[in-house]
Amino acid sequence: VGLQGDTDAAAAARIAADRCHVLVDVMGYTRGNRREILALRPAPVLLAFKGYMSTTGAPHLALASDIVSTPPEFLPFYSE
Repeated sequence: VGLQGDTDAAAAARIAADRCHVLVDVMGYTRGNRREILALRPAPVLLAFKGYMSTTGAPHLALASDIVSTPPEFLPFYSE
Protein backbone atom coordinates (compact mmCIF):
# COMPACT_ATOMS: atom_id res chain seq x y z
CA VAL A 1 0.00 0.00 0.00
CA GLY A 2 1.47 3.33 -1.01
CA LEU A 3 1.28 6.08 1.60
CA GLN A 4 3.65 8.56 -0.03
CA GLY A 5 0.98 11.18 -0.75
CA ASP A 6 -0.78 10.85 2.60
CA THR A 7 -0.22 13.07 5.60
CA ASP A 8 1.32 11.33 8.59
CA ALA A 9 -2.05 11.30 10.36
CA ALA A 10 -3.81 9.85 7.31
CA ALA A 11 -1.10 7.20 6.85
CA ALA A 12 -1.36 6.21 10.54
CA ALA A 13 -5.15 6.00 10.25
CA ARG A 14 -4.82 3.77 7.16
CA ILE A 15 -2.35 1.47 8.92
CA ALA A 16 -4.67 1.23 11.94
CA ALA A 17 -7.72 0.63 9.72
CA ASP A 18 -5.86 -2.20 7.98
CA ARG A 19 -5.38 -3.74 11.44
CA CYS A 20 -1.63 -4.05 11.07
CA HIS A 21 -0.26 -6.00 14.05
CA VAL A 22 3.44 -5.15 13.67
CA LEU A 23 4.89 -2.03 12.04
CA VAL A 24 8.62 -2.15 11.28
CA ASP A 25 10.73 1.01 10.89
CA VAL A 26 13.84 0.53 8.76
CA MET A 27 14.59 4.23 8.25
CA GLY A 28 15.41 5.53 11.72
CA TYR A 29 16.50 9.15 11.39
CA THR A 30 17.74 8.82 7.82
CA ARG A 31 16.45 11.04 5.02
CA GLY A 32 12.89 10.39 3.95
CA ASN A 33 11.78 8.85 7.25
CA ARG A 34 8.20 9.08 8.45
CA ARG A 35 8.90 8.96 12.19
CA GLU A 36 5.74 10.91 12.96
CA ILE A 37 3.63 7.98 11.78
CA LEU A 38 5.26 5.73 14.37
CA ALA A 39 4.76 8.34 17.07
CA LEU A 40 1.00 8.05 16.44
CA ARG A 41 1.26 4.33 17.34
CA PRO A 42 -0.96 2.93 14.58
CA ALA A 43 -0.07 -0.71 15.40
CA PRO A 44 0.14 -2.61 18.68
CA VAL A 45 3.81 -3.52 18.11
CA LEU A 46 6.31 -0.98 16.74
CA LEU A 47 9.77 -2.25 15.88
CA ALA A 48 13.00 -0.57 14.74
CA PHE A 49 15.17 -2.86 12.59
CA LYS A 50 18.47 -2.80 10.68
CA GLY A 51 18.06 0.34 8.57
CA TYR A 52 19.21 2.43 11.53
CA MET A 53 21.20 0.44 14.05
CA SER A 54 21.35 2.80 16.95
CA THR A 55 19.02 3.93 19.65
CA THR A 56 16.09 5.93 18.35
CA GLY A 57 15.35 7.55 21.69
CA ALA A 58 11.72 6.63 21.10
CA PRO A 59 10.18 4.84 24.08
CA HIS A 60 7.29 3.53 21.92
CA LEU A 61 9.66 1.43 19.75
CA ALA A 62 11.28 -1.92 20.40
CA LEU A 63 14.64 -2.65 18.78
CA ALA A 64 15.36 -5.87 16.87
CA SER A 65 19.09 -6.32 16.72
CA ASP A 66 21.92 -8.77 17.18
CA ILE A 67 25.00 -8.99 19.37
CA VAL A 68 27.27 -7.58 16.64
CA SER A 69 25.12 -4.52 15.86
CA THR A 70 24.22 -3.89 19.49
CA PRO A 71 26.92 -5.21 21.83
CA PRO A 72 25.64 -5.95 25.34
CA GLU A 73 27.89 -3.28 26.85
CA PHE A 74 26.00 -0.63 24.81
CA LEU A 75 22.54 -1.63 26.11
CA PRO A 76 22.55 0.90 28.99
CA PHE A 77 22.64 3.65 26.36
CA TYR A 78 19.52 2.47 24.51
CA SER A 79 16.00 3.64 25.33
CA GLU A 80 14.24 0.78 23.53
